[in-house]
Amino acid sequence: MDWEKVSLKTTLIGHTDCVESVDFSNDSKLLLSASSDMSIRLWDWRENKEIRKLIGHDGVVSSAYFGTVQNSTGGVYFLVYDISFYPSYSA
Repeated sequence: MDWEKVSLKTTLIGHTDCVESVDFSNDSKLLLSASSDMSIRLWDWRENKEIRKLIGHDGVVSSAYFGTVQNSTGGVYFLVYDISFYPSYSA
C-alpha cells in the first residue's frame, strides 16, 4: 500500500469515549464501532450517518464484528444483535 496516497474519507461523530475497534460489513456498506463508552454503533459510513446505537453493556466494549458466534466458554459472554431489521441493509 502506498501510504502517501491514503486520505481521510469521513469522520463519524457519536461515541463519547475511546473507540476500541471497528469492522466493515462484507459488502463494505456498514461499519460497526465498539467503544469505551459502553456502546456499539452501527454506521452508514458513506453517508456519515449513525443507524443504531446498541446499548446494554456494563463496561468497555473492546470488540465488535460482523459474523457468527458459535458459543462462549471460560466465563466470556457475548451480546449478539440482529441488525437484519434495518430494511435497507438486510442481508
